[in-house]
Amino acid sequence: MKSLIIPLLLAALISGIGSAAEGNPSRQEIEAMLGKKGSYEYNLVGKRLLRPIDETLLKRLLEDPEGNLKEDYILSTWLLRIAAEGDRKYLWLLDRKGLQTEGEPDDILLAYDYNVNGNKKALETLLDRLRKAMEEKRSWGAGHLYALAAINEWDLCKQALGSQFLSADGAGDDERYGFWLKRRYFFPDNPAFPDSYADFCKEMEQLQLETYKARQEASGKPAGSPDSK
Repeated sequence: MKSLIIPLLLAALISGIGSAAEGNPSRQEIEAMLGKKGSYEYNLVGKRLLRPIDETLLKRLLEDPEGNLKEDYILSTWLLRIAAEGDRKYLWLLDRKGLQTEGEPDDILLAYDYNVNGNKKALETLLDRLRKAMEEKRSWGAGHLYALAAINEWDLCKQALGSQFLSADGAGDDERYGFWLKRRYFFPDNPAFPDSYADFCKEMEQLQLETYKARQEASGKPAGSPDSK
């Protein structure tokens, strides 16, 4: 009888751990998910995010952005990791003349400048670009948005993302999930950021809906649909 009870207890324990991980994954669980070759998460984020940074290739891609396509668009992902980790050995990146021009790599360098130097002007520039992009595209695929995944201040990032109602239809859902995966990987100990993707979606949709309704009321217009311009 004992030989049956012990395996059953172990099975129940393992099942309980799995259920908890599904809702509140740890850094190790997120990394394991991203590293599982062939999985949705691996193809969406992991194969680039977990690729070791090759500094020689990084410098070459900065000089020849078109080569980024041949390298599976690795440039922005490497810069995002550098920005999120705040590694000061990459401060030379901020000397690039193109920093103030628009484009995803430069947006991420603005986040890096804010993270390592506390440069509020860089942050304001990034948020201004994000607002304009969101007003135009109104989608999780809007340009400049991913740079926020590197800033470990969720309240600030949440307010910026909540300034427009962002559609998650089609590819937009991939973009939204990819954003959550990256932040959970970068900042696993931030208690303000939702542990589960479902909670993240609910929080963002509620905030965006409240922002939209407040603007409609302020303008004296009927609530209507957030998807209509």
